[in-house]
Amino acid sequence: MTSTGSGPSLSGDGNRSETSAIINGSYSWNNIFVENNSESGHGLVFGYNAFNNENWSFDLTATTEWLKKNSFENNGRYGHLNYQDYSKEFMVGGRLIGYFDNNIVQFTVYQDATGDHNGTIASALIGRNWQVRNWNFHGIVGAEYASAKLNDFYVGVSEARAVFLSDFLEGFSA
Repeated sequence: MTSTGSGPSLSGDGNRSETSAIINGSYSWNNIFVENNSESGHGLVFGYNAFNNENWSFDLTATTEWLKKNSFENNGRYGHLNYQDYSKEFMVGGRLIGYFDNNIVQFTVYQDATGDHNGTIASALIGRNWQVRNWNFHGIVGAEYASAKLNDFYVGVSEARAVFLSDFLEGFSA
């Protein structure tokens, strides 16, 4: 599956467009797994399935990215304003999943393991699937919490950004 997007640019070169491939997949061996769900906002997720029974599963997980790969504001439209170094990003946490008939609930918690921002992410999802003849329908709704430390690190306005934007916007007020 591919996706295409475009938007205005502050860099003065007009509109910016982008095309990308969405690749999802997972591999598991002896309770150790690696997965990539492009729409999740995480990069690769590495994990160990610590508990699994008929209704519940608990995974210890680690991810290399959060927001970075899907952040159009930070890396796309305003990429030249992004002064953060994401090379050390690494978050660890846990994921609890419950399966009940055609329903699923999932709770996750991630914590920064590098000390760059000491931020935390927590999420809760609930979903359901229906099969009608040869058609499968899936619905999911959820909420995600990102701590102020994490938000400030990724999308906060640094002093350098504020000065640049102030100078940029002053050019329009004449």
